[in-house]
Amino acid sequence: MDEYKIVLPERELKSVASLQKRGLALIVDILIFFFFFFSPFISIFYYCANLPIDKADVESIMANDKIFSIILVSDFVAQFAFFFYLVSFEYVLGYTLGKKLLNLNVESANKGKPSLQSIIIRNLSKSIFWTVLVFDVIPAFLDARRRRISDFLAQTIVVESRKIIKRFPAVETV
Repeated sequence: MDEYKIVLPERELKSVASLQKRGLALIVDILIFFFFFFSPFISIFYYCANLPIDKADVESIMANDKIFSIILVSDFVAQFAFFFYLVSFEYVLGYTLGKKLLNLNVESANKGKPSLQSIIIRNLSKSIFWTVLVFDVIPAFLDARRRRISDFLAQTIVVESRKIIKRFPAVETV
């Protein structure tokens, strides 16, 4: 007796990702990073520095040079860790967790996998140089492929992937 299986042919449709989805993906990445890395890190810091979390204010922190210098170092460490999160996920998987939730992928402008150097270039403004991010985004409003300055420099593009399944399945013999 022949066995049959139903095959749903599917293909992937890729289009340029909207700026709203890209911004939302960045916000999701920041929230994930904040809750799973930064918050525990800061709690451990306050505990090690003998600062009560509920009574810490800006004036008491600024008055203590040792604590203030530790905060500056921890800020640098947090920025570097966020940069490492972005680069490692985009290089290995092609997306961060925020991008995955919104079906976004980072690709090279020539439709291949971007190089490590390209991934590093495109993520500098999102993690280390926050003040540059505002100026980095401006060209994306004018470009048809919605690329930031860092995307131009890195020769990358962010695409949205959608799977399309045909309505009428094919039947194959197993």
